Amino acid sequence: MYPHTELKFLFRDGISSRRHHLLTEEIRWLNADIFCLQELDDWYYNGIIDKFMDSLGYSGVYMKKADPKLDGLAIFYRRSKFKKAKTDMVLLSDCIDKLTGDKKMTGYKTGHVLLMVALESLEDGSILAIGNTHSLCHLGKHVITTTAQILCAAQAMLKFVQSLQSTTDDRVPYVLCGDFNIEPQYPIYNLLEEGTLNKDTLRQLDYIVPDPTFTVEDKLCKEEEKLLSLIEEHLTSSPLKVKSAYNRVLDKESGYTSYCLGQGSVLDYIWLSADIEPVSVLEVPKPDSINPHGAIPSNTYPSDHFSLKAELDKESGYTSYCLGQGSVLDYIWLSADIEPVSVLEVPKPDSINPHGAIPSNTYPSDHFSLKAELVY
Repeated sequence: MYPHTELKFLFRDGISSRRHHLLTEEIRWLNADIFCLQELDDWYYNGIIDKFMDSLGYSGVYMKKADPKLDGLAIFYRRSKFKKAKTDMVLLSDCIDKLTGDKKMTGYKTGHVLLMVALESLEDGSILAIGNTHSLCHLGKHVITTTAQILCAAQAMLKFVQSLQSTTDDRVPYVLCGDFNIEPQYPIYNLLEEGTLNKDTLRQLDYIVPDPTFTVEDKLCKEEEKLLSLIEEHLTSSPLKVKSAYNRVLDKESGYTSYCLGQGSVLDYIWLSADIEPVSVLEVPKPDSINPHGAIPSNTYPSDHFSLKAELDKESGYTSYCLGQGSVLDYIWLSADIEPVSVLEVPKPDSINPHGAIPSNTYPSDHFSLKAELVY
């Protein structure tokens, strides 16, 4: 997989390693409110990266993949902005078990997982759901298993969000991100973006071939064929209604999120619910800064995937306020050829609560003013 990468850049030998140094410097530079990390070894999370993140003011949640995997997923959040409200973890093969009902099928039992955290804003008490996952790197051989894992992750994420919404009158926005190991031309990408998928499209599966010397079977193995039939029968609509942060901002995905042998692939995504708007995204490094190394990780980049980052905004928490409770009742809807540049934030709860409701001595209406700066 990494013939042009020196061995010392493929392993983390504790806090003295070059790779650990690069990773921690990149985390400092990114300076995000929430981090979702994949392929973290258990020993590296416990006692090394968790302590480093704690020193920067973050708390974290970790989930190790099922045996025999040694790595797992982590979600870190800035303690000055959020507190943890709920956590859930799903072994994706358990979800596929319910779909197949066949104990003899074992190819999809790869140990991959979905980690979910509900974060409560310390500013206004609103809830944000975060999902982090890592799907099977199929290398063209098990693309149906990868597809099934992503669909099951979407189902589990929806159930998690619904459980949160059952305890509040407010909508719960959500973010699902991670290493999905599928490119935008894959049917599952369209399913997540558009919500539905016809069976003819599902049969037109492309393959990712990471190495020119690598060949793929023309025919799916029996287990993959059976799993595909089950997906066609039960999972041709996506339970989530999501959009890609990068596609939304750039009108396309980034050129690549992983880079090997001078070729890039888009394998990682930040999926957003409809009530979250991406304001900006971090562009990946240009090819001329990668090609001298031939691949990543390297002396410059600590991972075999580039970091993705999005600045996000959400619908106002309320536009009307009564008896200490807010509701979103007012909107500014735009045609496709108008782009919002900025919006006016509504007053903070601590400036409203002394009055209990609006209108008041401070606010003249029972609804707050909305304002948007537009470009057209």
